[in-house]
Amino acid sequence: MALAEHTVDLTASSPDSTPAKPLVTGAGKWKREIEETAAEDAARSRIMAFAKHAGATIKPFVPVPCDPDMSETPSEASGILMDANRNRIMEHAQQVNDRKNTALLAELHAERVARQAVKEGISQPDTNTSKATSLATPTVTVLTYNVWFEEEVALGERMAAIGDVIVETGFPTVICFQEVTDSIWALLSSATWMKQYEACAAGGQAYYTALLYRKSAVTSAQPFSLHRYRNSVMGRGRQEVVLSFGDKTCRFATSHLESPCGWNQPMTNPRKAQCKMAVEALDESGEANVIFAGDLNWLPADGALPLTDGWVDAWAELEPDKPGYTYDGKQNAMLLSRYQTRLDRVLAKLVDWKLGSIEMVGQEAISGVTQTVAVKGGLKETPVLPSDHFGLLFTMQPR
Repeated sequence: MALAEHTVDLTASSPDSTPAKPLVTGAGKWKREIEETAAEDAARSRIMAFAKHAGATIKPFVPVPCDPDMSETPSEASGILMDANRNRIMEHAQQVNDRKNTALLAELHAERVARQAVKEGISQPDTNTSKATSLATPTVTVLTYNVWFEEEVALGERMAAIGDVIVETGFPTVICFQEVTDSIWALLSSATWMKQYEACAAGGQAYYTALLYRKSAVTSAQPFSLHRYRNSVMGRGRQEVVLSFGDKTCRFATSHLESPCGWNQPMTNPRKAQCKMAVEALDESGEANVIFAGDLNWLPADGALPLTDGWVDAWAELEPDKPGYTYDGKQNAMLLSRYQTRLDRVLAKLVDWKLGSIEMVGQEAISGVTQTVAVKGGLKETPVLPSDHFGLLFTMQPR
């Protein structure tokens, strides 16, 4: 197993991807599933082709110090390209900033209410602004969200809506993002809610993963790390961080496993091998409590997840009667495909905690925002949601 991965101490470095995409009408269920799943990767080829044509070296903004040995300096032309793009996106985001003021005012109002309550002698727990010091094992929440790398679709509004999800769900303890681009990371990093978090973006590719934890919720944290899959042709890897909550610790990991590349390249074997490598490596870490959450791109044809003893699929355990489609062409009106599948997973191996709850988030269209897309026979206006995926919010409770 150790020979199959390359481990890097992080605060920035690698996942990506690059599928191709023949979209044909299929013969048989298997072919249709692969073809329709490939639809979610439609923009990926365009982005990668453009980046290659432009000669751009993608280097993300990272809010924690990087190991200088792992840093690469972008070319001057690449830096100008990224700066111009980031400025364009930030200007667009400013246009929707007023919509976010309500949430900010609500936060400020809550702080004023809390201060007044203290003056009046009313106890007000503060879980978002003060460092965790209690030795009692806390309830922990984990949000995993593929944020969709498509920058041409209402990017500012979509990232603001994802920020709303974070605030409305009570600032999850740990956040796992996939398909983060430099422009997306610039928007997320500048958001008010981000002040609550320590964050690390993997970087190094056109899009990548990011791992965050709420600073006030932990008593201590080990450095972020990145583990690259050597069998990946898309630059994929797994980010990890070990967090302490009083006298209990838990290792959190996120990944974006190899994506299908059309009906004739489902990438099933590399994806299954990556999942197996991840589970085995997390087992070998020695941590009693482990959460592995992300976009695993797991298709029905991939079969059972390669889980060892003690691991469970949280959705299958907690919501066995619900399909849990995080990519859902019937419920997500932004999608043109009718394909439905459970690409995103939260896998858990717990001793000091137990499974609590799991739900999908980001299922509502953004008010007043639409897109116009080309379809057979003309154009179609659709609503816009925060992402082409729904997020998963998982809660684990102390035993």
